[in-house]
Amino acid sequence: MQYKSTSESAIALAILPDLVVENVLCSLSSIENGGFENGSSVGWIVGGGNRSSVLSSQIQPEDYLPNGARYEESIALNSSSIVTQGEDPLVTSLLSRIVYAGNYAWRVGDMAKGTRVAVISRQVDNYYCSDMYFAWLAYLEVGDHPQNESSLIIIELKDISNNETLLSRRFDSAVNSTSDYKFISYRDNTIYTPSWQVEHVSINQSYHGHNFTLTVLAADCREQFHSSYVYIDSFGSVNPSTCSPPCQNNGTCTIYHNCTCASGFTGQTCNIQSANLCSANNTFNSTPIILVTFGSGKQQHSAAQPASFNFSTTYSQVFQSVPSDGHFAFVNSVPSGYDTWHIGALDHTEDTNGYMFLVNAALAAGQFYNSTTNHLCINKRYEFSVYLANVCKKDCLIMPNVRFEVRSTSTNHTLLAQLDSGNIPMNPSILDWKKYGLSFIPPTNSVTLLMISNAAGGDGNDIVIDDIALRVCAAQGAGFC
Repeated sequence: MQYKSTSESAIALAILPDLVVENVLCSLSSIENGGFENGSSVGWIVGGGNRSSVLSSQIQPEDYLPNGARYEESIALNSSSIVTQGEDPLVTSLLSRIVYAGNYAWRVGDMAKGTRVAVISRQVDNYYCSDMYFAWLAYLEVGDHPQNESSLIIIELKDISNNETLLSRRFDSAVNSTSDYKFISYRDNTIYTPSWQVEHVSINQSYHGHNFTLTVLAADCREQFHSSYVYIDSFGSVNPSTCSPPCQNNGTCTIYHNCTCASGFTGQTCNIQSANLCSANNTFNSTPIILVTFGSGKQQHSAAQPASFNFSTTYSQVFQSVPSDGHFAFVNSVPSGYDTWHIGALDHTEDTNGYMFLVNAALAAGQFYNSTTNHLCINKRYEFSVYLANVCKKDCLIMPNVRFEVRSTSTNHTLLAQLDSGNIPMNPSILDWKKYGLSFIPPTNSVTLLMISNAAGGDGNDIVIDDIALRVCAAQGAGFC
């Protein structure tokens, strides 16, 4: 492998568009371990000391960093620490979770009362990105002290190349404090931030290539009775409030870096449809594209197989006996064999000798139904439905629960839509048929429809299935075919 000289690299960058050059330089000046994700303070400078008789107005973070006038190594080593996901151990749910993003954050300050000062600082040299972000979460105990003696938090972002302060947060816990910081709340003699505060500073191009420092300090009150500490996380050029990959379909990215999905969608990025069945008015008189009724016959067990109805299943078929765990049969009435079942009950429409799909589900989850359909209209809404009933009338512990899925027919079988039936309850009197399913809008002309067991077999999870249908929801999207 050959490497370009510095001059050659500079020439190569010079002929690139400005935006490309900016992105390259930004990537080279990324802030490693800005979110403490290696589980330590590597790259940061940790300091500490004793404020003793020092007034709040006299506290300067640089005095408590190594080589500072008030630095004490023993306090620096014991007054701050890495933290992992969870609640604050002192005030629990009063504060938000103590890690903003990822697995780690840093707590500046301990939780013991005293006169200690803790500080952490990070210098970033030759910075070329257009933004800086970081997140913080603070706690201060309130005492009846003058402002100059109270516990204190200082947060500063400086351009040290220009000796310019770009952001400063400095507030204390005095009852009569002149600090008026909009994110601070007060409860039970405590000043705190109920949620993480994400700071954003835009870095003008004229500042590119400069050196910057982020410094965070927490000081106890001067009288030893009240403590303070602050959590710091996510220092870098990327907005930590965003979700990656981004939320789709009008989903909202939360401070927990996950998506809250709009109605009708689910999944990590809200990319999976989860809409309920269409209204009765929207399917009335709609001719089904698929309708599986399983036929009819005088023999209790049908000789037809799943392929006869254009679907497959992971369960094994029986043609005479009562299905045991992991088996199914097409029957025109519920067979005898288990006194917990609705013996003799008929299919959904109760037509003469009509067959239904009876499954005694296996211990492991399996597919009741797997079928591919073609020639759909893209962006038109369809309803995938079925009538289901719990075969048990008593003494069954496990209720049937069915997951409906719509997947692409591509190699990776992308999940397009999903919805669960929830537990299908027993009815002691009748075989209680109800309609279940979902509606979806296909992005392609062909999809695979699935019904999957969401419950373990064993004592229960016995289900009958009838009248599987796919139909268009009227007036729900024009679509194109």
